[in-house]
Amino acid sequence: MKPHNLVEMLWRTVKRHPERIALLQPKNGSLTRMNYRKLWDMIHDFAFGLDRIGIRPGTKVAIRETEDAHRLIAEFAVLSLGAVTVPVPEDAFPGHAEYILEDSGAEAFLESRADSLSRLRLPGRVRHRILLRGTPTDEQAVLRFDTVLQMGQTMGDVEWDWHWPAVQPPEPATVRYTKGTTGWPKGVIFSHQQLLANLDSLSHVYPVMPEDLVLAVDPDHAGWTAGPLTALQRGASLLLAGPCDSLTRLLRETKPTVVVLPAEKLESLHRELSGSILRSPVRRMLLRRVKNITERARRLSRGEMNGPVPPGLRLAHALAHAIVLRRVHGMLGGRIRRLIVPGASVDPGASDFFRHLDIPVTEAYALTEGAIITWSRPGHDRPGTSGYPLPGVELRLRPDGELLVKSPSVMTGYLHRDEETARALSGGWLHTGDLAEPEPDGAIRILGRKPRESLEAGEPGSRTCLEDTDPFGLLEDTVPPPPWEKTIPPMMS
Repeated sequence: MKPHNLVEMLWRTVKRHPERIALLQPKNGSLTRMNYRKLWDMIHDFAFGLDRIGIRPGTKVAIRETEDAHRLIAEFAVLSLGAVTVPVPEDAFPGHAEYILEDSGAEAFLESRADSLSRLRLPGRVRHRILLRGTPTDEQAVLRFDTVLQMGQTMGDVEWDWHWPAVQPPEPATVRYTKGTTGWPKGVIFSHQQLLANLDSLSHVYPVMPEDLVLAVDPDHAGWTAGPLTALQRGASLLLAGPCDSLTRLLRETKPTVVVLPAEKLESLHRELSGSILRSPVRRMLLRRVKNITERARRLSRGEMNGPVPPGLRLAHALAHAIVLRRVHGMLGGRIRRLIVPGASVDPGASDFFRHLDIPVTEAYALTEGAIITWSRPGHDRPGTSGYPLPGVELRLRPDGELLVKSPSVMTGYLHRDEETARALSGGWLHTGDLAEPEPDGAIRILGRKPRESLEAGEPGSRTCLEDTDPFGLLEDTVPPPPWEKTIPPMMS
């Protein structure tokens, strides 16, 4: 039986792997570790502390997006009470953050730093302010994370009264705001059921085992699903990382097996790594040779060239790995199986660079309103394409080439915006505003925005933005019913 909500999903992992390391957190040059049992206990205590200050089912709680274990604990604590999380981007300027708090109706705000809190004018509806890290100033009427935790600990062992078993799949879990690059940001509502459906679809194509260490670097909405939520669902260990001086040093020191990161971080890693390699003429020559060997071996193994991989090429590939690739892999910690880039398109040069180093790059097409939609397959990673529809996802093209999506993980709708929700989900399909075309094998290629929307910017961190895709209501009642001119085949096994 599938879990009813995200907290039950985590509880099942805790029951299976209570002593396995759940979270690793950089601290003073080393890594602190927390097992699943301890993580659950902290969520329990923080949840009861929130309950004592009046957080109830349906209460909206805004939480600053930060790469911190306290944020993760706070999010699950909020969800366990039947309350709703409202992520506030870490880089949101004060006016943007204030708008999200006002529009969402948040009654509590969990901030990452005291100096950030002092710059905000919080709406009167916000009754509680909690600082995730650090100490508030004397002028700030703020609760510290540890204080709320201690308040919950005084409740004793009353887990049978904990609300999470009663949280039903259709109940809202989170309101994720668009960036507002082309208009006012919109709150996108997702239920527990929709987020669990996205995780379930990913489980068929995205192997993460309890033995894995998943590093999530600056995760956005899609990265939060592919990184932290997936790791906790599978019982893997999770390391959250924010901005750092050297990504290669972080990888070398932490030795992750799966890395989830934004496209700009991957491209930065490519520049950092290639700059180190290409400084040496000998390394440059060896790298060119390795690229030729690995590309030929890859094309033969995929059937793009006639015949099997000859023994001589297999030997050359093994020698290239021993002489060059092992050294480069060591610079990245030596254990990476895959780099995951959910949301934004990757520079083909960066993708090719890592593929030639035998480190596959998985690209995904993700929407603020639709979660993760497509996923590239191992051995079928082609720069410029966004992979294949996830299981349970249907894609169609309108006659003008616009991509439509139907999936159990598509949003419930926009908060307080029923008319815009009806337009975005017209006919039961999510209208993305993106132009796309299918490849012969079912992969999807995103071509860009619809021409009449060319002046509207896309969401950073995703290829689309449904804000103002129809600002004048031109699409209303004009969308033709199926059948469509083209139907993209489902993902092949």
